[in-house]
Amino acid sequence: MQRRRSAYSVAAVAALAMAAPLLTACGGEPRAGSAAVVDGERITVSQVQARAESVRAAQRADAQSEELIRSTGPLAEFSLNQMINQRVVERAAKDLDVSVSRREVQERRAADEKAVGGAAQLRDIMLKRNAIAPDQIDERYRTGLLLDKIAEALGAQPGTPEAGEAVVPKLTETSKAMAIEVNPRFGEWDDEHWRLVVADRDWLKTSPGAGTPDDGAPGGHDDDHDGHDH
Repeated sequence: MQRRRSAYSVAAVAALAMAAPLLTACGGEPRAGSAAVVDGERITVSQVQARAESVRAAQRADAQSEELIRSTGPLAEFSLNQMINQRVVERAAKDLDVSVSRREVQERRAADEKAVGGAAQLRDIMLKRNAIAPDQIDERYRTGLLLDKIAEALGAQPGTPEAGEAVVPKLTETSKAMAIEVNPRFGEWDDEHWRLVVADRDWLKTSPGAGTPDDGAPGGHDDDHDGHDH
């Protein structure tokens, strides 16, 4: 199977790993009902819970539901981390005047579906390896494609070490500019590595490729899978 990955993804997903003590959120606690405030816009607790519940519902419907649920880490924190990271990537892409069309997302997803044996197989991989619900898959591909284009806009070829060297500093710079505040209930945002830091939890394992069948997630596995491009 053909594999299309970007080197930036290794650095990017590694930066999302959560295994650090809980710190006091900088800048005070966000407004009531907020899980976070990102670039002046709220991510509400209810939005985070809804995203987490989407994953949980898909897990419950799976034949291996008990094992999946038992092996998954705290979905609320994982979901918030994804939501903030998505906004950082979107802002960086906007700053560089790059975008991704729905057609591009569909084409990339279709290629992966073909590579793994069909749409159902891709959904199964995303859920079991990455804790990504079916309704979140397109969003993940979009983020991955945006990261490819960010790398290109910065003069780096996706799939090369130079991509990571270019993209990660850009996302760190963007994260700092967005004045991200996180409700201490969920943890603290680390601008340097654009990740959520929570108390004594190592729920996100590192694997290459955000937006791919082998992206890291709560309770994910380290073994590899032949798919393609977070």
